[in-house]
Amino acid sequence: MLESAVVVVVLIILGIIMFPKLIIARGGASVASTAESLNLIAQALTHYQAVHGIFPPDSSRVKDTDLMKHYFKGFHPFEIRTPIGGVFDYEGHSSARSVSILIVDDLENKFDHGQALELDDYMDDGNLKSGRFRLKNGRLQYYFASKSSKVKAKTKSSP
Repeated sequence: MLESAVVVVVLIILGIIMFPKLIIARGGASVASTAESLNLIAQALTHYQAVHGIFPPDSSRVKDTDLMKHYFKGFHPFEIRTPIGGVFDYEGHSSARSVSILIVDDLENKFDHGQALELDDYMDDGNLKSGRFRLKNGRLQYYFASKSSKVKAKTKSSP
């Protein structure tokens, strides 16, 4: 009987120690997964720009994204919720100085501002007021290219 009580106490102590670490690891996985999705979207948009000479028109989960499906290769980011909450959107219209991928609140799914700051720290400068990540008007914007940027092919220099 005493051994069973000791085992239960030890399990409770281990649970108390491990539970916060599990929560932190889960949050870190959400941030890393969102970062990977942002990189995949940026690569697809840059590939489109390399092929067509311009970035595609604005896209969102509401609009038809058939134009980009070939470049996402089975990954449809505008049809899913982000791991940190919210949904992906893309702004690339002609009046913008730069193109950006956004994470915006959905009616039922708001993005976590704490994890947005962690994402900025993971991918940029850790400040949502500067760098490539910005929090503007309740939207998280990731600036990955300017309209004037050109995709350059890597060339190997000869000796």
